[in-house]
Amino acid sequence: MIIYACLVDLYSAIEYRSLGCYKYNMDMTVLKDPDVLDGDYKQRTDAIDKCALAAVKKRYDAFAIHEGGSCLVGETFHLTFNKYGISQDCKSDGKGAAGASHVYLPSGVEGMFWNNFEHMCSAIR
Repeated sequence: MIIYACLVDLYSAIEYRSLGCYKYNMDMTVLKDPDVLDGDYKQRTDAIDKCALAAVKKRYDAFAIHEGGSCLVGETFHLTFNKYGISQDCKSDGKGAAGASHVYLPSGVEGMFWNNFEHMCSAIR
């Protein structure tokens, strides 16, 4: 068995782009990842970066921030995020609002993490 040790700043390594603000989509669920998504979502620092990391770890194609920091995902969310239309209710901080979610797509992750993992980390035997 090979164990890897990684000394990388994963938050700054993950890139994502905003798709904008959309009305809340009930096809989404709250993502649970206590290692990344710490504490009360309304008080969470770096909520967007942490949600991006948690979503990428679970291999979701899109994620959303709702009500100030709640991390939402769904198996087909990348196809259905605009199901209920655009919303004007999101705040300018990129963390959604009540009844509205700010939607993001992670980019450049597949090759960087999953295919080249060994190049980012050192093997410990």
